[in-house]
Amino acid sequence: MTKTNVYIASSEEEASFISSLPKKTKRKYKIIATSYDAKALLDKLNVDSEILDPLKNGTAEKFIKNSLNISLALINDRQLDNIFSVNNSSILPLFLNRFQYYLLKILNADENLNLIARKNQRFNIVVKKTTRNGHLPPPVHHDFTSLIAPIWASFNDVKIKTISSKTHGAWTERSSKNKVLHFFIRFYDQITIMKISPKIIFVIPSDHAIQLVKIFKELEKSKVPYLAIIHNLTVYDWLKLKISKINFVNRDSFTDDADKRKIDSALNNLQIRWNKVKKNFKLFNGDKKQNLLLNDYAKLLLNQIVHYEMRSVINDMFIARHILNINYPRILITTTDPDPKVLTFIKYANSKHVKSITIQHGAYVQPSVVDFQSQTALIWGQYFKNWFIENLKKGGKELVITGSPFFDNLRIKKAVKTRNEKFVLLFLLSSEATESVYLFEELKNIFRKINSKEIEKVNIRPHPWQSIEESMLAVDKKSYSKINIAAKKNLLEYIEECDLVVTMNTTAGLVPLILGKPVIYWDFNKSEKLPFKKYSLPNATSQRELVDLIKKFMSGSSRISEEARKEILKSIFYKLDGKSSKRTVNYLKTLLD
Repeated sequence: MTKTNVYIASSEEEASFISSLPKKTKRKYKIIATSYDAKALLDKLNVDSEILDPLKNGTAEKFIKNSLNISLALINDRQLDNIFSVNNSSILPLFLNRFQYYLLKILNADENLNLIARKNQRFNIVVKKTTRNGHLPPPVHHDFTSLIAPIWASFNDVKIKTISSKTHGAWTERSSKNKVLHFFIRFYDQITIMKISPKIIFVIPSDHAIQLVKIFKELEKSKVPYLAIIHNLTVYDWLKLKISKINFVNRDSFTDDADKRKIDSALNNLQIRWNKVKKNFKLFNGDKKQNLLLNDYAKLLLNQIVHYEMRSVINDMFIARHILNINYPRILITTTDPDPKVLTFIKYANSKHVKSITIQHGAYVQPSVVDFQSQTALIWGQYFKNWFIENLKKGGKELVITGSPFFDNLRIKKAVKTRNEKFVLLFLLSSEATESVYLFEELKNIFRKINSKEIEKVNIRPHPWQSIEESMLAVDKKSYSKINIAAKKNLLEYIEECDLVVTMNTTAGLVPLILGKPVIYWDFNKSEKLPFKKYSLPNATSQRELVDLIKKFMSGSSRISEEARKEILKSIFYKLDGKSSKRTVNYLKTLLD
């Protein structure tokens, strides 16, 4: 019996490649898309293909649990602890979050391949040849099915074939090549560093720095010297912070040529140690197929960290020591704990008896990725205090309620009545749902069912840094011309023009609730990660429930309880009075006093 040749398209690049082949060649393959971006492009290019069935309910939660367990096994492995050591300091724990993100993708891809195997009993896997040599893409926006297929196939008696093209592509990575601008910023930063003896140091991304300007101004009023050390700094953000007269420097200004030579030496030694053991490395003992498979997945992941991500972490170690040894601050503040970009600073601050504090920056829904290592977290309200205690066993003294400085520009507004004509809908998508191949099928069916003359426009806003243009083409965008990708303007502008918001697990969905717009919580994964149901606010766990609720709001037969809206906002935010920044600074002053 002839085996089926299954070509896996996990990305637009792989979809584009298979579509470029002659028709006679394409007919040799059964093309299966494992991401909606790939499927959308294949449809657009008129290439016959299938898309995988959605994963069963509860599978995503199982992946989250398993990815955490494997990540903990990695950072607690004694052999790895010796390998991943720089200046007698183990740096493996700094990658806990990173391990989880990658492993979620790997486990999801593994299950995709199992699904393909169940539907195709005799088959070969065909993938596009790549020159990336084990270099994994950023885990936030990519499907890994084709990437791990060679490892999976070697344990499942499946042959793997590669087909090549003249170009193999590369993952795009941001880099600054303007040496003149970099030199100017570094020179300016050195002057700033010499002028200030900060009692408080912030280590934060540039977009957070812009949102926290009010805290910086409150510190200036109180004559508390501070310095913000910024990463992911763009020229635009640099100008905005300069115009606001904030004391800040670019994080990269703290390393010189001598530091770079030390970093190169430390990285080279670490890579030599890893290369000596990686062939025979075992995370899990035993001869069970699953353990052997997981060991190879672990090696793939560790190789990615060693060769492509370790340099930046070692660089951050040098910067952290430089800053904290020269400036001697009393307090270190971050907003993205426990991200590896700040974890080096936090751990070094804790070892130097510098008070470490993290400020909650969003509506947290996944406990394992916000298990902060700072001594104290300044959180929004009672709901999140209970959430941290229940989900992460944090002590009450570690959690200080201040409200959210990120929301100091917003006040609770009166409820807005919906119009019956020229109705505008706004969908706010979450990052994890956007990566699901099932989401866009759901959207397609929802739009078909609510398509009516009364609807003037449907705005779809992706999670920041996610692109959904290609995927939306498969959601009848051509036939349903009312759909608009709402990514060009400020979120507030889209909220202002809409009549009803459908939100998922995203911070953005709380903004229309504050501004008095009717909001439906679409609990896509049926995990109830935000407390809409608890406060009897409109929520839907299925396509049918969501369509029914949308129609009720359009007809005027459904409204949000004003009392319930105020209760949930008080629970989540404590107070939306514009004074969270002031409360934050008042707390910091008590520590300094």
